[in-house]
Amino acid sequence: MKGSTGMDMQEEIEGLAILIRDLRKHKNLTLGELAGRIGRSVGFLSQVELSLIHISEPTRLRRI
Repeated sequence: MKGSTGMDMQEEIEGLAILIRDLRKHKNLTLGELAGRIGRSVGFLSQVELSLIHISEPTRLRRI
């Protein structure tokens, strides 16, 4: 069983960032369009996609 380490968390954040970006592109949305749909700024969403920050509100992911 894999433990919950800092590296595991970073890998999860990076995987989630890739998933969000891929879903956005699949739906042909710009950062601005998706940011508007989830009620966040373009800067915030850009930072999420670059794995600089993570979403602490999982319900916002459902809107993507």
